Amino acid sequence: MQALKVLGVSSLPLRNLELRGAFDLKWLSSQLIPISRGLEALTLYKSLPLPEISSLKALHLRGFRLSPDQLAKILPSCTGSLKAFTYEATDVTSLHIDELYNWQVQASDVVRHLEKHCTSLESLHLDLRIRAFMSRDTKIDPMPHLDTFTVLQELFLNSDAVYNTQSLEFPDDKSLTNFLPPSITSLTLVEPDFPPPPERLQKGLSGLANLRREQGRFPRLKRVTCDVKKIFDESHTKDLLSQVGIGLEYKEFPRSDWAYNRERLVASPFITSLSIDDEDLPTAWL
Repeated sequence: MQALKVLGVSSLPLRNLELRGAFDLKWLSSQLIPISRGLEALTLYKSLPLPEISSLKALHLRGFRLSPDQLAKILPSCTGSLKAFTYEATDVTSLHIDELYNWQVQASDVVRHLEKHCTSLESLHLDLRIRAFMSRDTKIDPMPHLDTFTVLQELFLNSDAVYNTQSLEFPDDKSLTNFLPPSITSLTLVEPDFPPPPERLQKGLSGLANLRREQGRFPRLKRVTCDVKKIFDESHTKDLLSQVGIGLEYKEFPRSDWAYNRERLVASPFITSLSIDDEDLPTAWL
């Protein structure tokens, strides 16, 4: 901030700020954020220490591996009331999902750290798709209940945040509805590299339709969007939801590292030698 003071700059009218590129972003954030008192939306492409930002309404984290510890250091800077939170795990690769248990946030981590904003958060976008060489998801924590998020309307999740090896003990028709908040209006589910069987999600959507019909649950839900093609092979699931006023739409969500015609990754000696206990993880992962 001293550098800007020398130039006579004591405040900036910034409402949206995106920090990325080859600059010293830590220095840049320390200069710009404190004098941007009306800052409402911040986008980061790496984990940075942040000053307190009481005015912030939307925080977007993209393009880097975010650990639970990093998230725990970033979110306390948001001292006001967040309305939107986004995390996209672009360009993250691992042998399998379990490999990153201590190094990559799960949906449960994010929900826990956002609890402070449960009465203000309206949009939660968690794109945790990573490129993986093999299927192994035994360490995905259960999706927490979102009942306390009283104004949450839009939710974007990986399907394996709900349907994974750990959740096999729960009925598939209840796993989806078990955590959704009453305020939900739009639900989006995307497949990971090694997705759960589509039949599990079909049962979940059928359970959602039944709860709406029999108990009037989720009265504001208007749309479910997913990229699971198998669900659209026949119209049964779509018809069930339509009968209770919920639209079901197919849509793809490509990213720079995520094409829908992508090929499977082939394991290399370097990747297969990694384990969760490795201290020499690639710098890009840290």
